[in-house]
Amino acid sequence: MFIPYHAEVAVERFPTSNLIIMGFTARTYLLVLTGLTQAEFFFLDGINSSLISHGFMHGSLSHLIGNMFYLWLFGNAICSRVNNPSYPAIYILLIIVAGLTHLIYDGDPAIGASGAVNGVMGMYLFLYPASKIKCVWTFRMHLERHSLFPHSG
Repeated sequence: MFIPYHAEVAVERFPTSNLIIMGFTARTYLLVLTGLTQAEFFFLDGINSSLISHGFMHGSLSHLIGNMFYLWLFGNAICSRVNNPSYPAIYILLIIVAGLTHLIYDGDPAIGASGAVNGVMGMYLFLYPASKIKCVWTFRMHLERHSLFPHSG
């Protein structure tokens, strides 16, 4: 598995909007974690549910940290490129598109900004195709239970 840790793109403007989105997302997670806000509000569960709120909640701390790391790594460059006022609208549009795509192809309840973050990464690859991205390569072995422990009859 490749894990990027540095994208070689000069950020021309301070990415205020990206940092606000990251802070709002972390705040939302903490509000649900402490019980100050109901988690059900954030579930994408059918077309009648919110197509936006699911993108600001995460299922675990590692889910939140992973998405925010990728958003910081690639979102700062995109925010700088499209300007701070435009970036939140683009990000919310990516949340909506990711939610609709999920509903069409899966339909199970979902939360998280992964679809929007992947959209930001796609924009990064489109806008900066020659950019160098430094990565760490890790070996991750997937073991399936049934391959190690045959079913007993």
